[in-house]
Amino acid sequence: MMLAEHNTASHSVTGAERCAVSELVIIASSADIWNSLSWQGDMYSFGFIMSHILSGNIPYRALSNIQVIVAIMKGGKPPRLEDPQISERRWDFIQQCWLQFEGIFFRPSADDVCKFLQYVRVN
Repeated sequence: MMLAEHNTASHSVTGAERCAVSELVIIASSADIWNSLSWQGDMYSFGFIMSHILSGNIPYRALSNIQVIVAIMKGGKPPRLEDPQISERRWDFIQQCWLQFEGIFFRPSADDVCKFLQYVRVN
């Protein structure tokens, strides 16, 4: 965050904030961001991408970008969209991608994602 000549603050978060992992949004202005990148963060974003692809709607579609960032920082997740492409099994997997409890991640691995995608393709 920079304080400009006119005593106003400006802040820029680059990237797809609607799929941004909460742990990166919180430290986005820190030099530690590169140390915080992980496969768990990739799985978090994958859950949003999967929801977007299946429903055709962007995550948090009713919120502005700044409202999205605030929601993510508070641990919020988008509500389930009523869409025939998002079955109960798919929604459960999407939610697993976002799973975190007291700073510990319980997200699926890339191997789990591949197995799940093979399962839904066959069924």
